[in-house]
Amino acid sequence: MKLIFAVTVTVMALMVSSGIAFGVNSAAHAQAGEVQVSVAFPGLSNVHVYLHAADGVAGAAGGAQVASTTWKNDSATLVAAAGTYDLRVVHGPTSVVFDGVDCTTACSLQVPLSELTVSFAGLNNVHVYAHLADGAIGSYGQQVASATWQADVASLVFLPGTYDVRVVHGPVSTVLDGVDCSGAACAVTVPTKTLNASFPGLSNTHVYAHVSDGSTGTYGQQVLSSTWKAGATSMVLLEGVYDVRIVHGPASVVLDGIDCTASGPCQVEAPLATLTTNFPGLTNAHVYAHLTDGASGSYGQQVLSSTWKSDTTSMVLLRGVYDVRVVHGPTSVVIDDVDCTSGNCEVAVPLATLDVSFAGLTNAHMYVHVDDGIAESYGQQVASSTWKSDSTSFVLLAGHYDLRAVHGPMASVVDGIDCSSGKCAATVPLATLSASFAGKTNIHTYVHKTDEMPATYGPQTAASTWKSGSASFVLLRGVYDVRFVNGSESFVADGVDCTGPTCNVDYDAAIPVKQAEATPTPASTATVEPTATPEPSATKSLAPVNAATITFLTASCSAESAMALAVTGGKDPKSADNGTKEAVPSDIEAYGCKLVRASYHLYLFGSSTADGTYLDAALTAVARTNANDDAWDGAASTIAAGGSFYAAPGKSAIRRFSIAEYKHPGSSWIGLPYLDLQCSTDGINNDNADGAGWNGAAFGAGQQVYCIYYFLDEQPEPTPTATPTVAPGETPTPVPTVANPGRLIKELHPEVQVDEHDGVVTWIIRPEDLTARIYVWDANAADCHGFGGALCGGIGTDGTPGTFDPANEDHQNVIVTQRFKVVDGQCEPVVNTVEWSTDPNALPGDRESLTVEYRCSGANALGWPLLVASFVMAVAVAWYISRRIQWQS
Repeated sequence: MKLIFAVTVTVMALMVSSGIAFGVNSAAHAQAGEVQVSVAFPGLSNVHVYLHAADGVAGAAGGAQVASTTWKNDSATLVAAAGTYDLRVVHGPTSVVFDGVDCTTACSLQVPLSELTVSFAGLNNVHVYAHLADGAIGSYGQQVASATWQADVASLVFLPGTYDVRVVHGPVSTVLDGVDCSGAACAVTVPTKTLNASFPGLSNTHVYAHVSDGSTGTYGQQVLSSTWKAGATSMVLLEGVYDVRIVHGPASVVLDGIDCTASGPCQVEAPLATLTTNFPGLTNAHVYAHLTDGASGSYGQQVLSSTWKSDTTSMVLLRGVYDVRVVHGPTSVVIDDVDCTSGNCEVAVPLATLDVSFAGLTNAHMYVHVDDGIAESYGQQVASSTWKSDSTSFVLLAGHYDLRAVHGPMASVVDGIDCSSGKCAATVPLATLSASFAGKTNIHTYVHKTDEMPATYGPQTAASTWKSGSASFVLLRGVYDVRFVNGSESFVADGVDCTGPTCNVDYDAAIPVKQAEATPTPASTATVEPTATPEPSATKSLAPVNAATITFLTASCSAESAMALAVTGGKDPKSADNGTKEAVPSDIEAYGCKLVRASYHLYLFGSSTADGTYLDAALTAVARTNANDDAWDGAASTIAAGGSFYAAPGKSAIRRFSIAEYKHPGSSWIGLPYLDLQCSTDGINNDNADGAGWNGAAFGAGQQVYCIYYFLDEQPEPTPTATPTVAPGETPTPVPTVANPGRLIKELHPEVQVDEHDGVVTWIIRPEDLTARIYVWDANAADCHGFGGALCGGIGTDGTPGTFDPANEDHQNVIVTQRFKVVDGQCEPVVNTVEWSTDPNALPGDRESLTVEYRCSGANALGWPLLVASFVMAVAVAWYISRRIQWQS
């Protein structure tokens, strides 16, 4: 801005006020015999103007004060008797006198000013102060003007003169001495320096510049930060010496005394190390680097992770000493105090190769489980090898394991295999069954699991067809029913004891089966899908562990929800949108929707492998598939919201599902209020074909799968979120059940990720054994939904108990949610206690209970370890954590 300095005199007619008297200290209209004095100082604020009788002395203004006006901005007006005056203008500690101003008539005066431009490109939140020059280097006099919270450049206006300019950036400052602003404009450039910080291979890194405190490893006040960076970052600073702190999760390093003066290099390179972890032969392994806690077998805060890896992985870290945790399924090992202080570091994970022998057995499935210390039972599954003959092998973390061998419907457990020293072996106990039918030809012999009933038989295990004289089988040890088919005749030998190494059965000892069977089609040895045996338990499970459960939920979405906005905006929601590979209940709130029990029904729209999908957990009632491609045919099996289909494990059983209340338009979207149907890993588009996948989906033994139908709410709530939130990084972690009251489970460490936003935890609670009415309390729940006849009662409201009633459906459950807050990057602990009793009036101390706690480790690491999980009764609980992100188009 260019200012013109001039003194002008304007002739004005005298104005007579309407009887109102004005004091000399106010801007007013001149009365008879008075004149108006106008003074302009544009851009200047808090100015005081004084009018004195002229004293004839240059620059003195020593005459009597006639009028004044104070604290003015840009201009001021005074009224006085016509005459000649000295005019004094004061701005802070500076002032200027105008001598002998002729105001015999109305007069005006423009004060000469100077505008200072201060440049500091790249800096923001800067404060600039102009001071009277004190003549000393690096110090300054009284403050005249200021401009605060500026970015890149600042301007100040003041009376011409020489000034010291002080620039402040956080806790640091610099003084520019003796800046000449005697003219209309002046400018100065602040000496700055760009700090370049390099940390190649590191991501989610935070760099902080601090005032140097002169001590090694510590730092002064923070000046500036650059957060969530990858590889490198830079920041502009005032010239000086700084301590630079680099933070990676809970790990950090301080680089002392970085020279960012005029001649300094002003750059740092973080001291990094590449940690290589080797686990040859191991697949689907997760490696976590933690701060060392100095204790054997435990670990500190998580710094970094590398998941779903095979054989080896590497990660870049700040140099230091780390505890390395390797997780393989439910097993884990900690390698303590890995020294990464001098650069690259390497660790070999202690592994074991388990060789399993089952000579003569074909189409067998071997499962390795955590050793549970109980004879003929097993813990959580670690690895599997299916459809094998004679032998197989596994690479495992060193430890103790139970081996479960499955052959058709039969299973056998080898307990407590010691694989702690690198090499281990197990031989599955087998039996050779010899079947004799002397003198007979073209005989078909079938071996079945015994059903303990005369003249009938259980599921088939093996077959030998078109034989003469005899047949031989290698089997898991157990008791079998052996069936002989000779033309149109069928006979069965019940309860053949093959619990030892050999057993025999004779055709002549068999009796006719109760119902004649058609002559079988000759075939090679039958191939039977692997079937897991039920978990040993003191109480029966509602769903046997060999059944996968497919539960149907319904969700209402407002027009402002992320789900509705995505669909109406042409996007295609997927079950993986919210961080999980599969659809899970926490997706509902993540999409801005709410769980409801709506009157919709799920049915099998597409093809299904025969006998693959069932209506019961015992896998006896086959679910019927729809007969046409237009709409529900009225006969296909349906389930209501909260109900479940069941699937045989390992079968590619499900093609796709649909909603029975709608006509199916082929491959196009149904239309509102239909939004989306997400089942398991979802389908390929947002039409009615969404389901478990076009090519069929096989589910694991005991797997919990969800189908969630999202529909548009005709009366939307006013404040739903329009931003989808995200559930954990991988498959939700179910907390396993405990069979016996009073028994504690081992500590678990499911790994999920959350962001720095509020979220929700979803808990699914179902009874394992429902022989009597059970009352349930959950004081931490925000809301609750009951299914299968389960009642929430006052859970989430007044605190009265919910109810599981044995008179209702077999698949009762309640789904409750609990919200958590994140404040300033710190996540509050999420603690939930579920209590239950057969007495509705039981006091808290008399109830059975389950307490589980998650705790966020901070905004940088954001890992959520499950800290506490103790059971005193069998209850199944699944956990999901959700967090927020922006929609991914």
